[in-house]
Amino acid sequence: MAFTLPAVRSLVAIASGAVLVALVGCAGPLPTPTETIPEPSATETLAPEPEQPAADTIEVWNDEGTIGLRVPAAWSETDSSFETDQGWEAGLLAGPDLAAVGSGADVVKVRAIGRATEEPGSYVETLLAQQVAGGCEIITEDVPYTDGVYTGVAGSARCTGVLALDFIYVVLGFSADDGSSSGYLAMQLAPDSSEDVVNDVVASFIVDFGA
Repeated sequence: MAFTLPAVRSLVAIASGAVLVALVGCAGPLPTPTETIPEPSATETLAPEPEQPAADTIEVWNDEGTIGLRVPAAWSETDSSFETDQGWEAGLLAGPDLAAVGSGADVVKVRAIGRATEEPGSYVETLLAQQVAGGCEIITEDVPYTDGVYTGVAGSARCTGVLALDFIYVVLGFSADDGSSSGYLAMQLAPDSSEDVVNDVVASFIVDFGA
């Protein structure tokens, strides 16, 4: 399955400077990351036409209002209780049934800190390595990403038959161009998931720790 990710920045009304990133994959459950906070490398910029978010989506935010994104309307369950774990300053988990994530339910996870990192790709490298250790296969890695607000690296993996579950795993390591934040966004999806789900989530996420 191929995903083209337009960065619309729909939550902050930025409709220009969009970027296409091609990801291909089917993957495994979201890991519990063990990475330390590292440092972003040069990326290439493309410029497709911006797209508008789907009508059957909702905006979700963490408890502090520092992380927001657009998800399918059914993904209304959220959790930000893990935000300070392992040095992270903010976090958001969203999906249709968070209690069933370990059994294959769709989910998106964002973790962030209030400063830039020079190597957002290291988040992706660590998380993909954890997927491989669990029996998954990397499909794409080191895919450059930039949208006029965030710069980073994306990757994906395929997990077939691991723990009798099949998943798409997509991860984006990002660093804000203004130096205000960095972190990662990871998604666990069923293999037949719509491309629009990935598009809307990646196009809309925002991290804002305030002044």
